[in-house]
Amino acid sequence: MIPAVVLAGAPNTGSLREVSSAPWEALIEIHGRPMAAYVIDALLAMPVVDRVVVVGPQALEAAGVSSRLLLLPPRKTMLENLSVGLDTLPGVSRVLVVTGDLPLLTPA
Repeated sequence: MIPAVVLAGAPNTGSLREVSSAPWEALIEIHGRPMAAYVIDALLAMPVVDRVVVVGPQALEAAGVSSRLLLLPPRKTMLENLSVGLDTLPGVSRVLVVTGDLPLLTPA
């Protein structure tokens, strides 16, 4: 079993701003759901993933309810987000790290 960290703390200030006014990239809706919700669902469906740490906006709390899910507020940079996510996993030797903008991610 391994934990996963989802980096979903990027503000929507780049080119995706042209297609969505969502304040965070992870909250850009695809078929009525935040983009990062698809990533969270895929990870929670993976038998090898024992817990999922999401570093992203509080609005993602509604994206997945599970005792295996921990949501942390985002920091200013991707590296800071990775660091805060990894800090919740002391003693772990392997971690799956993914970004919240992979809506086509599947458990397979």
